[in-house]
Amino acid sequence: MDKNYKKEPLEHLTDEQLDDFLNYLEMPFREIEQKELTQKIKVKQSEEKKVMPFKKKKATIIATAAASVLLLSAFSQRDNIKIAYMKSFGTESQKLLLKSDKLNDEVVDNGLKLKAKTSFKDENRTYFVSELTDLKEDRLAKDTRIQRWEMLSGGNTQVVDYNPKTKTATLVTRAITMEDTTKLLGFKLNSFISHEEKFDEIYKGDLEKLMPKEAKWIDNTNSGGGANDVELDKLGLDWDELDKRVLKPGVINEVVSTKQDIILENMALEDGLLHMLIKRPNDVNHDGFDLIVKSKQDGVALGYVASFQVDEGTHNNESGRTDYEHFIFNIGDKDLKDYSLELTGSIMKDYVKGNWAIKLAEPTYLVSKELEDLSLKEEGIELKNVSLSPLGLSFDYTLDKRLDKTIKTDIELKNGTHKEVSFEPSDMTKKSDHFMSELTYFELEDVASVTIAGKTVPFK
Repeated sequence: MDKNYKKEPLEHLTDEQLDDFLNYLEMPFREIEQKELTQKIKVKQSEEKKVMPFKKKKATIIATAAASVLLLSAFSQRDNIKIAYMKSFGTESQKLLLKSDKLNDEVVDNGLKLKAKTSFKDENRTYFVSELTDLKEDRLAKDTRIQRWEMLSGGNTQVVDYNPKTKTATLVTRAITMEDTTKLLGFKLNSFISHEEKFDEIYKGDLEKLMPKEAKWIDNTNSGGGANDVELDKLGLDWDELDKRVLKPGVINEVVSTKQDIILENMALEDGLLHMLIKRPNDVNHDGFDLIVKSKQDGVALGYVASFQVDEGTHNNESGRTDYEHFIFNIGDKDLKDYSLELTGSIMKDYVKGNWAIKLAEPTYLVSKELEDLSLKEEGIELKNVSLSPLGLSFDYTLDKRLDKTIKTDIELKNGTHKEVSFEPSDMTKKSDHFMSELTYFELEDVASVTIAGKTVPFK
């Protein structure tokens, strides 16, 4: 363990206690709240202690309460970075924070300041923590979502914490790189959306009357989408086969939501499947969307099978979406007149653009340990380059056959606690690839054993 590391009181808290603590940080600091939170922390800690003589136990509780009061006083000025680390990497993450590179570069654009705070690297994944502060308005919020950003080969950037007092959002970026690099890298933020307004509407028209007499299709050679593997397997359907054609736009043109300007462009019934082609406003503000076909009698929804993006080339590239979306539901022999259409989603009130770019040096690597290669003959999978870092397990895999069951991994710590991660068949669809998990932070020296699919994997 790092000799410079000093145990912090927050590390003794469970996740539930940590949530309680963070909730209190969002409120004005008053004496009654201080007493209530101290009691919550104290009760859990006293439950875990052995029975002691009365005087000693009383002294322990007083010391615990005093420490909690000091802790609350110290955090009355909120430490956004420590909180972001705890939310992202667990209650032991103060050790990770000590190992992270400390950064100070900042850039201001459009009345908002982006400030680099920390970074570190775990194998091919670079972590970058920054703060975005609104210097003029209230365009940031707890529900802020990063819309466009750039770093290495991509990944994800999330707002993990928001401090309304300082109008500051804390961002955690996980960016991957496909090759080793020691050159200067950077992070660029281009836009974000915030202040979500949800909608939930029922289309009350007669779907059966809208059904065209003849289905009209077009080839669909370039689209993405999603699928419900359970429904596909149940129906014996292949996603790639379904994706080869989609409904032709502009056949029905029925407005199914006047408030959100959502249009049902086309429909078809074929082999027990209900196909629907939907068009909705193609802008950044219209964010999430879901289409549900519900029974008018009992409210039970039809099984969602798959959906495909249909690009007619007229969409606004800023949104990253296509013009249309083709939905498929399992209706079987049910009567369409007994079903209604529900449209749910969200609109983000604020869409903010800018140019916030910060150069970064290659960050410090987390130390990892190599494990022996593993052959799982029953599952038909070979694992090589198996490695354990303080944030999880990674390996290269090769499949001899299609994976048909979940493979469970268990990391047992010396204190008897376990960190578990499972990889599903949907995680391993390629014949060979690299797999990397992320867990809450732990010290490698605290690991007692690593088990994959019931087999203990020794360190090299």
